[in-house]
Amino acid sequence: MVATPSDLRRDLIVIGGSAGALEALRTLFSRLPSDLPAAILVTVHI
Repeated sequence: MVATPSDLRRDLIVIGGSAGALEALRTLFSRLPSDLPAAILVTVHI
């Protein structure tokens, strides 16, 4: 079986913030569903 582009597609959530965003990130992640079908990339400038 050959993979098609739709088979390789992945959802990605990208979030950026400063050190002041840490509490907001905690709140956000605590409210996300455990079976969220996406990868999450977070970058924080401290």
